Amino acid sequence: MNQIGTLLLVLVLSSCTTNYLGISVTEGDVSDPSGFQSFEVDAVDLPAFLGPILVSNFSVAMAERGLQPVVEGGEAVVTIRYEQEDLTTAVSHDAFDERIDEGSDTRFVARIVVEVRARNASEVLWSGSIQRLHNIRPGDYMHTGRASVAFLDAFRDMLSSYP
Repeated sequence: MNQIGTLLLVLVLSSCTTNYLGISVTEGDVSDPSGFQSFEVDAVDLPAFLGPILVSNFSVAMAERGLQPVVEGGEAVVTIRYEQEDLTTAVSHDAFDERIDEGSDTRFVARIVVEVRARNASEVLWSGSIQRLHNIRPGDYMHTGRASVAFLDAFRDMLSSYP
């Protein structure tokens, strides 16, 4: 049953519009975010090593759409939130299993959800997301340089539906 869920997830992610180093893009849903000149970012639950990369690349992509990033007092508040869906399956070992490393593979989908609201309003006027399927093995590490470029391209694509 878990394999069926994983297959469906892979099919959904592969059906998204574009792929930047494995990052899939879900274009935004528009209500009416027009008229904003400036925005501020509210980062929620972003991993410490990714937060600055995500916020700066998103800010560049929004600035290219004509909105000015500000530290506070923006006409729009953009929430950038991290969500993670665990896909790791439990592995049982028998008595003859000899392991060199006690670590194990970790599989998950990392999703960055972006929501635009008017300042002091709760209604989401525009939303989109980027996501990537990860398969992490012991010893793997984040390649922030390549990831930064891929995030910028993915945010540009995600914002293509932003008015």
